[in-house]
Amino acid sequence: MLTFREFCTAGDSSNALSVGGTKRFAVACLLLVPFLLATAAAAAGEKPTALRLEQLIEMALAENPQMGVARGALKAADARLGQQQAGYYPKIAVEGRIEQVTLNAATPRESRSYLDFSSIDPSLGRVYVANPDEDMTGYTRTSAAVSAEYMLVDFGRRNGGVRSAEERLGAARAALSGTENETVLNVVSAYFNILKAEELVGVERESRSRKREAVKLARTLHEAGRGTVGDVARAEADLGQAEVELTRAENELQLSRLALRRAVGVAPGGPPLELSRKSRLADPGRLVSELDALVERAIGRRPEVEAQQRTIAATQAAVQKERAEYRPSVNLFANYSVQRYEDQDAAANYGLGVQVRWSLFDGGLRSNRVGETRAQLIQEQERLRDLQLGVATDVRDAQQRYREASERLRLTGKVLTASELDLKLARKGYKEGIRTFYDLSVAESNYRNAMAQRVVAQYDLQGAIARLYWSLGSMDSLYGEDAGSVAP
Repeated sequence: MLTFREFCTAGDSSNALSVGGTKRFAVACLLLVPFLLATAAAAAGEKPTALRLEQLIEMALAENPQMGVARGALKAADARLGQQQAGYYPKIAVEGRIEQVTLNAATPRESRSYLDFSSIDPSLGRVYVANPDEDMTGYTRTSAAVSAEYMLVDFGRRNGGVRSAEERLGAARAALSGTENETVLNVVSAYFNILKAEELVGVERESRSRKREAVKLARTLHEAGRGTVGDVARAEADLGQAEVELTRAENELQLSRLALRRAVGVAPGGPPLELSRKSRLADPGRLVSELDALVERAIGRRPEVEAQQRTIAATQAAVQKERAEYRPSVNLFANYSVQRYEDQDAAANYGLGVQVRWSLFDGGLRSNRVGETRAQLIQEQERLRDLQLGVATDVRDAQQRYREASERLRLTGKVLTASELDLKLARKGYKEGIRTFYDLSVAESNYRNAMAQRVVAQYDLQGAIARLYWSLGSMDSLYGEDAGSVAP
């Protein structure tokens, strides 16, 4: 199975990259097999195969429409490079014609034949012969021609166009890599959001079960004369609130499942994707402590930055191309033609020469084109500066998120342990009559909140790790040194 790292380095271009269409089609078919098997199993009432995070990522890289858009942009950039490279080749054309024509022609009076009678009678002078009557009889004429043209010198026009197209191809390739990273981040986030939502549903169901037991306990003690009507009312209110929280959690789960299908690139209808709960991301370890030193490295590794740098280089080459329009061009041309009329021998002609063309005045067209391209260059340079600032901010933001999630996970573990003990003591004390139902209700709510906070912290940490790798441009390190493995 194609790993994420292999997918990132695979070619997808004909001029500068190897064509991988057949390979990608086969990979897409293989990656869809688990999803199709899961759908078929669900339709047959069987338990579908659980999908690992790695499988979801590879499905998304093959099927997400945004990936298709990025690949299409790469192929278009490759085709534009081919268009620019075509300028270095001669242009050859052939032409053949068969036509019915007339050969009438008007002749100026001075060029007609004449008879000079001035020697006989000076008054007569010259008598010009009249034009012949028009003959509308058509003649069949056939002709064939071949012509060739080649630009010998253009003072940098073609070179600038090719360089610009090459850089834009590189930018499109980097943009594809950036789209891959965004797709992976979206899938990872959606995956852990589902696991978080599923566990929160479990927490709310467990809380509802405890609230039901509390209602039974309050009623039993009330009937035994050891509790109050207020205890029963509060227990029932707590149960109603638990139902509300469970409904909210179940809705969040459905929304998370929709988000995952959207990230993977499959239709929103159909059975839910069954997920393996064992996938975890590699601990960033030293990356956190060394993060400040890695900001510059991140700027160099983020595909978005590379794409923008390539765009700047392409615009600089475009400026060179536009400035070359001020200079002349030298073309070599040659042609050969054959023409004949019906029942006559053919007549052949040829031409061969060099043409120099130099546009001296164009009303400011070239100068304005150069000015426009230079202005675009300034825009792209400012976009790069803004992007670099954004990358540095992303890295520090991801670092802060990771540290906060790690600390929150540690603290929620302590809170959960204390809340669990408090709930046991409150339940025991209420049965023994030394604690009020209010104490039990508060302890129950605190325990439920601690459980939920613990679940949220666990999966927020996974999301923070994913965002950290994304900010560093290291999405192929999600699973550690082996990008194709998933650590349980």
